Amino acid sequence: MAAQLAGTCQNRGACTLIQIKASHADLHHPQETMRERHRSWRQNSMKRTNDNGRIRPWTGLPPRPALSGEPRAWLARAHQEQLALCNSLEEIADSLPAEIDRQKCAYAAKMLEPLIRELHSGEESAVFRWVEQNCGDDPSIAATLARLKYEHCEDECFAEELSEMLVKLGAADDSVNAETAGYMLRGFFTNLRRHIGFEQECLRTLLPASSDIVRADIN
Repeated sequence: MAAQLAGTCQNRGACTLIQIKASHADLHHPQETMRERHRSWRQNSMKRTNDNGRIRPWTGLPPRPALSGEPRAWLARAHQEQLALCNSLEEIADSLPAEIDRQKCAYAAKMLEPLIRELHSGEESAVFRWVEQNCGDDPSIAATLARLKYEHCEDECFAEELSEMLVKLGAADDSVNAETAGYMLRGFFTNLRRHIGFEQECLRTLLPASSDIVRADIN
C-alpha cells in the first residue's frame, strides 16, 4: 500500500511528502475548527463567477446527509461545485497573460482552499464512511478509498499553493510568471476533474441509487 501511495504521489506531482503529511494531519482537526473556518469564509462575502464570467454570490455548500440518508446525492452536488470551480480556474488560465481579470483571481484565491477542504471533509465523513460501513470487507474497495483520500491530501496541498499564486495575480504582482501560473492552474483543474471522474466510476455502483451522480467532463 505504501508503494502504491508513493506511486500515486509521483504520478500526480502536486506535493512533497512533507506537504502531504501536513495536509493529512489537518484533515483530523476538530470539526469545530472546520466550522469556524467556513463561517469566517462566508462572512467575508465570498463570490465566484458563473459561466458568463459575471460575479455572483456564493450560495453555500451542500448539507451533509445522515449516514443512512443520501450520500450519493451529496457526492453529486459536491462534484458539481468542484467542476464549477474547475471551469472558473480554466477561464483564468485561458485569460493569461493579456486578458486577466484581477478581481476574478482575487475571488478564486479566497474561495479555493476552504471550498476544497470543506468538500473533502464532508465527502470523507458522509460518503466514504458509508462505503466503509457497507462495503468495507472488500480489500479492493479499501484500497480505492485509501487512494482517493491520498489524492484529497495532494489536492489540498496544491490548492494552498495555487491560492497564494492567485492572490499575487489579483494584486498584479509582477513576480508571477504567466506561463508558470497557467501551468499550475491547468495542472490543478486537470487533476481534479480526473479525480472526480475516477470517484464517479468507482463509487456510483456502491452508493444508494436514489440520486444520479452528475457525469464529469474530464477531457
